[in-house]
Amino acid sequence: MNVSFNFSGTRVLVTGGTSGIGEAVAIAFAKSGADVVITGRDQPRGQAVLGTIHEAGRAGEFIAGDLCDPEFCDSLVEQANQTLGGLDVVVNCAGVIFHADAVQTSDAQWRQTMDVNVNATFYVCRAALKVMTAGPGGESGGVILNIASDAGLSA
Repeated sequence: MNVSFNFSGTRVLVTGGTSGIGEAVAIAFAKSGADVVITGRDQPRGQAVLGTIHEAGRAGEFIAGDLCDPEFCDSLVEQANQTLGGLDVVVNCAGVIFHADAVQTSDAQWRQTMDVNVNATFYVCRAALKVMTAGPGGESGGVILNIASDAGLSA
């Protein structure tokens, strides 16, 4: 089955957009007509994904940073909003996983998992809500998608 979507005129921010699910989501939105800002920690991979977005004929930007920093998340959303002229969709795809059981998981690994997979998602959502509920005429709107892999289903 061949399914196509039309997201022409849609302005999208994707976290974790430099690899995996986030990269696939960002590219799919761009190929469906959306302009896309991505974020991640890997500058070369971010530039490569941005190149694919541009090859699809869409505007976009790569913004490198640490989603565990609430101030970065505020700045990221504001910069995406300014770059795209608004923000219609935010997709939280950033995530980390350590393949260990509870006994083998260090405190640092646990904190990093919670910081990236939970706290960062909250920080981006909070920042996005401020932008998405502040329309010029008092209107609000937009969609926030929080995506996880099925690895979250295993103990």
